[in-house]
Amino acid sequence: MKLAVNILLLLWMLMSVGVQFNDPDGLSWAIIYGYGLVMILMAMAGRYKAPLLLLGIAAYTIGGIVVMPDTFADMMDTNEEARESIGLFISAGCVLILLLQHKLGGDKSMAVEDVVKPLD
Repeated sequence: MKLAVNILLLLWMLMSVGVQFNDPDGLSWAIIYGYGLVMILMAMAGRYKAPLLLLGIAAYTIGGIVVMPDTFADMMDTNEEARESIGLFISAGCVLILLLQHKLGGDKSMAVEDVVKPLD
């Protein structure tokens, strides 16, 4: 089940990175979505890093709030900020799923001291 979920998350992130080719600031967005892609690949290899997952959730959520427009009207046609905001929130959700997998997988590295210690 976890593998199937991770494959779906992987496909989401691959699509998110892939559709940036015709965007004027596509390289920036490909890097942003690429972070989630790397987190998913690490999870698929069994190498969850809770601090990096928490950083991704926070960054995607804050980014989604920052670029969120006042209105989501005409989202699919003309409101690029709305699409970017929703993409960031979905990406935060993807990384949150990885964090939950990590926690529910019985890995004891979810202790607070392991999350806040410097990265190895």
